[in-house]
Amino acid sequence: MHAVTMHTFAFRRASCASLALFLALLCGLAALPSRAEEPLQATSLLGRELRASEATAEQAAAIAAAEEVARDAPHDVEVAIALGRAQAAVWRYRDAIEVYTRALEHHPNHAALYRHRGHRYLSVRDLDAGLRDMERAAQLEQGDFDIWYHLGLARYLKRDFEGAAEAYRRCRQTAVDDESIVAVTYWHFQALSRAGDEKGAAAVLEPIRDGMTIEENRAYYDLLRHYKGLATEQEALPQDAEALELATRGYGLANWKLVRGDRAGAREILERIVAGEFWPAFGFLASEVELAGMR
Repeated sequence: MHAVTMHTFAFRRASCASLALFLALLCGLAALPSRAEEPLQATSLLGRELRASEATAEQAAAIAAAEEVARDAPHDVEVAIALGRAQAAVWRYRDAIEVYTRALEHHPNHAALYRHRGHRYLSVRDLDAGLRDMERAAQLEQGDFDIWYHLGLARYLKRDFEGAAEAYRRCRQTAVDDESIVAVTYWHFQALSRAGDEKGAAAVLEPIRDGMTIEENRAYYDLLRHYKGLATEQEALPQDAEALELATRGYGLANWKLVRGDRAGAREILERIVAGEFWPAFGFLASEVELAGMR
């Protein structure tokens, strides 16, 4: 997620019913998977099996409730999105993809459905399918923060850094608060840096300052402050960072080192990330892409 809270998971346009269900699921998004043999979701870009997490009783009940609502309203877009989110809360992304695909059969021009399905295709490491869905979403809706944000990520993961930078430029135009500005600036900076546009990368950092109102995207904010010389490397990536924090903060620091020629330092961090368990995180996925390219 996009970390789950970083990247990522912005759901501002949910209906009241969908939002209520989503809020009930939030507590489960950061739960680490158990060691049980949960359903296989994907094989990582490095050959590792990636499995769903074990649902808590509360999460299982939420999925069952969402399925019941979906049976009563099989063609309702918001109901389908809510069910997909319930499944994604326990990393059952294949199930969510099926839900969104069925909904698209009845709503073939619904931008949000393409964005949600594209996000889940990225989660299961089908980068081409994810990119296709994000491109389609952007064709259908050109003023949506979440669509441009995820399109930028899809292009970035496909190593189209210039295309990613353009998507993030469009995304930045829709950012309305400190949280969204920090989120898009983080990835915009990565894309411009990897595209070799040092001047452009420096320019997007200008609005970042101490004292911004940040809660959700604190990891991105600390990294951006580090890039500007306002925070130390230790603040950007604490030694005790675990799971989601390691994936998010670690990738941001590894990419910083990589762009500056410290390939060994970058690789050490990337390998720490992919040895962890929070495989849905955007930083984890980006780390896989980097390491696969280093082979």
